[in-house]
This record gives sequence, structure tokens and C-alpha cells, in this order.
Amino acid sequence: MVIKYPTKSRTSSKGRRPNSTGRSTYNRSKNKSFSFFPVLMAAVIIVGGLYWALNYGNTTQSPLLSWLGGNVSVYKQVSKRSQSDVRELYMQAIEAQKAGEVDLAIRLFLEVEDSYPGLSNVISWHLAELYQLKPNEGLVQIRLKKLESMALQPEFQAKVLYALMKSHIRAGQPDLAKQKIDDLQKNFGDTEYGKASTYYQGLLALNQHDSLWKQGHPEGDVKKAPLPNDVVSLWKTYLANAPTGTFAMEIINTFKTRGHSPSVEEMSHYIQGYIASGEYGNAFKVAKMRAFQVKIAGVDVLKAYLSQGKKAPALDLLNAWIGAYTFENEGLRDVLAGLFPTKSPNKQGLVALKRLLGFANAPNKEAVLWHLSQYDTENQATYYQQFTKKYPQSRFTPFVKAELLRFDFVAQRFKALPSQASAYLKAFPASLEAPDVLLWKALAERQVGQVKASEESFKRLLKDYPFTYSAFRANHILYGKTDALNFRPIWNKENLPFITNTLNAPTDWLNDYAQEVGDLPPILVAQLQELAETKANDDVFLLLDMSIKTDSPHIDTLKSWAYLLDGQLDRSIRTMKDSLNNLDTPKTLEARYKLSPSVRKLLFPIHYPDLVQNYSEKAGVSPFLVLGLIRQESSFNPNSLSGSSAVGLMQLLVPTAQDMVLASENLRVSKLALMDPDTNIQLGTRYLAYLNKRLANDPLLVVASYNAGPNAVARWANKRMPTLRNQPDVFVEQIPYDQTRHYVHHVFEGMWNYYQLYNLN
Repeated sequence: MVIKYPTKSRTSSKGRRPNSTGRSTYNRSKNKSFSFFPVLMAAVIIVGGLYWALNYGNTTQSPLLSWLGGNVSVYKQVSKRSQSDVRELYMQAIEAQKAGEVDLAIRLFLEVEDSYPGLSNVISWHLAELYQLKPNEGLVQIRLKKLESMALQPEFQAKVLYALMKSHIRAGQPDLAKQKIDDLQKNFGDTEYGKASTYYQGLLALNQHDSLWKQGHPEGDVKKAPLPNDVVSLWKTYLANAPTGTFAMEIINTFKTRGHSPSVEEMSHYIQGYIASGEYGNAFKVAKMRAFQVKIAGVDVLKAYLSQGKKAPALDLLNAWIGAYTFENEGLRDVLAGLFPTKSPNKQGLVALKRLLGFANAPNKEAVLWHLSQYDTENQATYYQQFTKKYPQSRFTPFVKAELLRFDFVAQRFKALPSQASAYLKAFPASLEAPDVLLWKALAERQVGQVKASEESFKRLLKDYPFTYSAFRANHILYGKTDALNFRPIWNKENLPFITNTLNAPTDWLNDYAQEVGDLPPILVAQLQELAETKANDDVFLLLDMSIKTDSPHIDTLKSWAYLLDGQLDRSIRTMKDSLNNLDTPKTLEARYKLSPSVRKLLFPIHYPDLVQNYSEKAGVSPFLVLGLIRQESSFNPNSLSGSSAVGLMQLLVPTAQDMVLASENLRVSKLALMDPDTNIQLGTRYLAYLNKRLANDPLLVVASYNAGPNAVARWANKRMPTLRNQPDVFVEQIPYDQTRHYVHHVFEGMWNYYQLYNLN
């Protein structure tokens, strides 16, 4: 089933019809009629010009003209140089800056500045950085003030103000620096720059105090002079608001030198400063003295102990503190994960966790109970029941309730499952687990003879969750040509398409995305296009920081695209995955599951298409499945190395890969050899073909065994053969390893998306 997207069409207002008599409507007589049309057009031009000037800065054409059919361009020819020549000079400027050739970089940026009026924001930032290295603070300030006048996103506006403040301090202009500090704290007090400005505010006050003190004590040592109260107050505020800030150690050392006696609360922030600076010895020393407030720095101390491999003192302190203090749940979960890794549970850890659950205050118990449910898998259902009753609003509640439904599905308690699943889907329609719950509902309805309801549930899956693993199963069950439940018909039955890398032209992707979303400023699109064509990848990130708010729905997508430009293929995919899977940012069903084609191509890109096409065909395996497997194994990072020493795109172990080498090839496999995409994909597809032959041509078992090993999967299959044959979806959910079960979902979901996006047959 191919999902077709409606395309947006732009409609333009039709012009007025000519006068039906053919006569001119303009009368030269003194009784001529007055027309509002010229006034209206003048108003549109004025308002459009002001809108452009205020919002898009120095560009050669306004968005108003682009909406009327023109193109926004950041380039303007001001000499005989072509645009390609200007691009080359721009890249030379960037390379010179990276190489520390300051004068050359300045000259080149100034040379191209007139040709790039639409990139004046990026160029001004580069020149501000370069003039600081000269140093020439006057020119630094000219460039930063130019940026200050532009419509930059708030976080970057704060960054510009912060840079201006520091320039005024370096130039010996304290009054101007104080003005910028006031602006920062008034307009951007919650940003990291607003918080850091408090340090400089205290520093300026200290410098002024020390200068006056020195006049009255010409022979005295100013470093031994007492700290004025306003400086102490400002720096205490900094330590409290930015405990991991850059200046924490400088403040602490100054306090010590000047004889300031810290309070218990200040010592709590001292600990955070010590840990942030890697001075664990000092942090542990204070922690052992118990001369701080646990609710401020307790989790930091525990994490520091664990980072040094000191589990025993961490557990001792946690036992001592947890009954008396409330910890933030996220931090406590991190501590518990370090103390009691779920990959290797043991009896001692279980006893300790249960003891902590008994000691913890009510707000602490959520984190402890959650970790206990992941640690003690034998009693998981019991803990999940407790969790849903006590913490119905937790961000983990949708997962926990879905897991309880999965337990019912695995146990084949089909009768009550549809109504329970319906209640879940009503409460959590956009959860990460909703598609799976709907699949289990549809299959349960099928089992109890509710054929029409089952078909409606499968169709709802394709409508509401079209590109998930569950939609893949729904599509196959509804429209499969053979046994609807069996996975086998998907294996090597489709015609092999011609696979190509659809992201070879990054500006084409950007145009598609801009057309799909419809609300990206045309000048921003033009700027990004030019920087992409120039291959100024770092400046793409700089421009995004300047232009896109951190809470914008576009920021993750555009950063994913930027990582792709930069060759960080794995990070590009992870950025999109993290954005969609983030539980801290609630998403609607549409935002999480009804993604546009361009966004999906970032989630499911094709790389190394010729190698995948060639070796998949030779091995007789599906190229779509190979792509889904590579994406899951390495996110297309050829140098990927796992903790179990699996290497490369398809994450092969050296001995396994060596077994796939033909005798005639005389190849000695090594980790280095497996980092070569050609070698890795060739041997990886051969291994898939080997598994296929060994596991009776069953793609479900092949994919599971690629993760868990063929021996383990063969044991599961033999033990559950009736379920595998008659209810393969139940078999999937019965896989005893969570990692393998999720792996099966992800690989087939990848295969499904690649087939949907790129199958041209």
C-alpha cells in the first residue's frame, strides 16, 4: 500500500476583468472618479518593505516579492566575479580563520561581504571573532552592534549582548559593560548568558571596590581585602543559578582567598562547582563532612562517586539520605541505574532496592519503583500495577500500561483486550506504544471472531500510524497475497528497485521541506541554500542558532539536515529519533506519526545505495530490509564499534565475517577491514543469506537471530513452534530478550519505510 500525500498548491488572485465596453475607466474630465487602488498598493509596498527590513535584514529581495513569484537571493553581483568565485573566496575565508590566519580571513570576508548582503549576519559574527583576535575592540563592537540591530532569535540575541559586554570589559569601558549587563538581566535573565552576566557584574563591582581600596591602602595587598557585600551577594546568586558554570572555581577560590566564610547553602554550591571542574577530591571531602544541603547537591555527589567507580560510598550515602530528603526523580533514576544496572541484576541489588523503596519519601518512590520494575523482571507486572495506581500522571505511565496489555496479549487473554486497548488509545493516542496497542487490539478482535472490528482497527493503524511497525503488519495482514499472518511473503518477493541516494542534492531536500511546512521565512531558506552550496557546514549550524528558536518545531529537523550536510550520518538520524521519542515534550498524534516525506527521508535516508543494491541482489535478500538493518545497527556510521566488538555498517563480529569469506577470495578479515563499507555490506548480506538458509527462509527468525544469534532463536522457535506458525505476532511479543523484541520491530519498521519511500516499481 502506497500512502499518497496531498500537495499544497498556491493560488493567486485573478486579475480584474476588463471593462465590458472596452472603454477606458480613466476620465480626463474634471469629474474623474477617485480610485483607492493606488493608495492600497502603496500601503502594501510600504508595509511589505517595513516587514522585510525589520524581519529579514540586509537581503537583496524581500519575502513579499518572493510571495508574488520572485526568488529571494542572498547574493548580489558587485564585480566581475561570478557566484561560484564568491563561494570559493568565502570558503577560503573560513579555512583561513580555522588555520589562525587572522589578517587573511578578515580580508577575504570583507571582500565577499558586498556580494553576500543576505549573509551579513553570519559574516559579521565571523569578523567580530576575528577582530577580537587582533585585538581591535572598536571593530568588534561595530560588528556586534550590527548584529544587535538584526532580528535574531532571543537566545542568540543574548549571546550577542554577552559578547558586547565582554568586549566593553576588555576595552576598559565598565559603564557600557554595565548597560549590557542590565539589558541581559532584564530581557534574557533566564538564559545561560543572563545568568553568567551576574559573574561579570560582581567582577566589575569588585574591580571598582579594589581600585578605591588601593587608593586608601597603597602598601596593602588587595587580595587580602575583605569582599564587599554586593559582590558576595552577586556571586552567591551566580553559584545558585549556574552551579556548573565556567566561573564557579574562580569564585570559590576568591572567596577562600578573601576570607569569606561560606554558609551551608553556599557549600552545597561549592560541591557542584568542584564536580563541574573535575575536582572530585574537594567535593568528596565536603560531602564526608556533611557540611552541605543534600537536597541541593546530593545527587551530584552520588553521580560523582559513581563516575569514579566508587559504588560502596555512593550506596552508603544514598541509604543515609533518601529517607530524609526529596530527590529529583530524573537524577535519582540515573543514580539507581549506576548502582543497579538492569543488564546484570543480582540478589544484593534487589534487596537494596526494596530497602530503598521502604525508606523513600512519597516523591522519591516513583524513581525507585520504576527502577525496581526494570530490575526485578520476574515480578514486573506486580510493580507495574503499583506504578499505574500511584503515579497515573508519570511520563512513564503510557509505557507501563501498554506493557500490561502486552502481557495479556502474550498470554493470549484476547477476550478482554479490545476494550482495555480502546480505553488506552483514548487516553494516550499519541504515545510511543499506541500503534502496538492498536495492533494487539486488531489481532485480539480477529481471534475472538470480531472480523469487521478487526478490519477497522487494521485500517485505523494505516490511517493514524502509517509508517510504524504495526502499520507494516496491518498492511500485510489486510493485503498480503498469501497467508496473511505469515512473515515469509515479505522476503525477497518484491522486485528489486533501482535504489539511489535521494539526499545527494541537499538544497532540493530543503526546498521540499520549505514547501511542505509553508512557514519558513524565504530569506532563511535562501541563506541555508547558499551555505549548503558553498559547503560552509559550520555556518549552517551558526545560522540556525541565529534564526530558529530552541522550541521551534523546525529546529530538530533542520539540525538533522545540517548534520547530514556535515557527513555526520548517524547523528542526523539520532537527532530525528530523539525529537520524536522525547517524552519530556508531549506530541500530538499528527506531530509524531503523520510525518511529511522530507522528514521521513531524514529518519530513513539511503546511503551506499550501489553497494546495498549489488550485494543484496547477489545474496538474494531484500535491499529494503538490508537498509533497515543497517540503519538500526549503525545509523550508517561505517566506523561504528559496539561494546561486543561488532564492527561497521552491519555490525559484524570478526569471526562471523571471516566465516562468510569464500575460499577463492583469500581475505583475512580484521576490524579495520570491516570498517570498509564495501567489505562490510558484502559479508553482511552473505550472513543474512546464510541465516535465511539455516532458519527455513523465515525472515522473522532471520532478523531476530541477527541480533540474538541463530542458536538462541532456533531454541525459541522449536519451543514455540505452534505459536510461530499460527500467531507469529504473539511469538514476536514472547521473545524473552527485550532488546531483540525491539530490534525486530525497528528493523521491519525500517524496511517498511524504505519500501514506502523509495520503491519506484
